[in-house]
Amino acid sequence: EAGLWSGTDGPRRLLESPLASKVLRVLAEVTDTSADTARASAAALLDEIGTAHGRPVLLHGEEGGAWPVLRLALERGLATRVGLEDTLRLPDGRLAADNAELVAQVRNLAS
Repeated sequence: EAGLWSGTDGPRRLLESPLASKVLRVLAEVTDTSADTARASAAALLDEIGTAHGRPVLLHGEEGGAWPVLRLALERGLATRVGLEDTLRLPDGRLAADNAELVAQVRNLAS
């Protein structure tokens, strides 16, 4: 797995690397924590990654940016994840009781 962070030269370095074809999945991490701008940061990161040599991409964000990035992943049919290590809050801003509550929210969004 290649972990690529937004706002870095990681995507370029991966695409130029002779090891890129050996990567099984690209983990696209959006470090922009603003609910207002994280989605655009995620879209920019995905544009930089391009086709990722045909590898699957898992997209996720953190803190305030977690939910906008997660929604973008769902819209684009990408793998995503959520957990207390990414955000403590539900989409409506309430504190999540646990990981299960966060995952239940994702299932509601995905259906």
